[in-house]
Amino acid sequence: MYKFKTYKFNNKIFINETHEYLSGEILTWFLNFNVTKLEKKYVVGKKNFPYVKSPHNPQEPVGDYNRLAYDVQNYMSYIDTLAVKIPPFIKCVTLSERRQDALFVLLNKYGEMFKNGLPDGNYYVEDYDEYKENEYGYSNGGDHFWLERFVPDDEYWEENFSDTKEGDLNRELNELFEVYNRFAEDILRVHYVFKDLLDNYIHAGSSAFPNQYEIAKSYERFLQSQTDMAVYKRLISAGDVSIDHGLIQTTHNGKKLPVLCKVSTFESLGSFLYTELFDGLETGFLPKKCRNCGKYFLLTSGYYNDFCDDIAPGEEYKTCKDVGAKKKFDDKVKSNPVWLAYQRAYKAHYARVMKKKMSKSEFADWSEMAIELRSKALAGEMELSEFEKRVKI
Repeated sequence: MYKFKTYKFNNKIFINETHEYLSGEILTWFLNFNVTKLEKKYVVGKKNFPYVKSPHNPQEPVGDYNRLAYDVQNYMSYIDTLAVKIPPFIKCVTLSERRQDALFVLLNKYGEMFKNGLPDGNYYVEDYDEYKENEYGYSNGGDHFWLERFVPDDEYWEENFSDTKEGDLNRELNELFEVYNRFAEDILRVHYVFKDLLDNYIHAGSSAFPNQYEIAKSYERFLQSQTDMAVYKRLISAGDVSIDHGLIQTTHNGKKLPVLCKVSTFESLGSFLYTELFDGLETGFLPKKCRNCGKYFLLTSGYYNDFCDDIAPGEEYKTCKDVGAKKKFDDKVKSNPVWLAYQRAYKAHYARVMKKKMSKSEFADWSEMAIELRSKALAGEMELSEFEKRVKI
């Protein structure tokens, strides 16, 4: 919706030279974004838009034009409001740059094709300049803003309107609506496609960041699964990007110094998010879903974990990483008889220390011996029964 530039060096990204993010950080934000409201408005907008087109379209439900137009504008206005609150546009795009009520502005341009539904019978869309809420979501702040289909007889149509004018209206409506649809689809694609690729292919069953050969195999299997034809449920680049190089001022050891950056100009949000995803696959700066809280967090190159550093749900101080590490250990103990036997013996010996029936030095000697025996048992070099017998001593 808004063209923007990124300046990238190392693993930092600057939006329009000012706002700094880590590579993959914005993509992680969108993976955690709740798309329920956006998708609902998108579906309603797409369903109603065909009826807002050509005023000479007899398929439009009688008496519904006003409601349908407001539903479509409500969808578009939601996106306008959303765009200035989310990265990479937050603090970079101002409210004045939004397309205020773009659908109604365009319909007013072709106002002679409509009547305002007021007693004077003039056929135009009434202009308004104050934005307020009403039962449909919009009003002119005074008289109720009302659009109504004007379906003239054939003689009136031939005299006053032409196919060219009707065609121009529909062409401009299509172009306008596509801008908003594309923006919504770029965000929905992250939810439906990127999550699937990351969760079910790239990170599935991994205990370390996959190498490039493993990524290629996972990506190939993912492409074979792409059968849904909905545009936001398919992996596409979603827009053009141009690459250049330039300088940006950064702070190094307290001094402002220039650095040479890759400068990318993105025509759409989707092209940026697509680039973020595949850059992350190359560099290791890639989002991953926390196995404890379910939120996505950013992996950094050379560092792989199943859990994030945020405070775990229901905890005051423990992080998901703390809780997750204990859970993984407990699961390992429960599923492995060697570990289970070791844990039982450890607790029994530690209890002796607490009751002063065993010295700390004796416990340390036992621990060293028990760990050595455990390693042999896990490697299959010692029978379980023999291990259980010896660690009880």
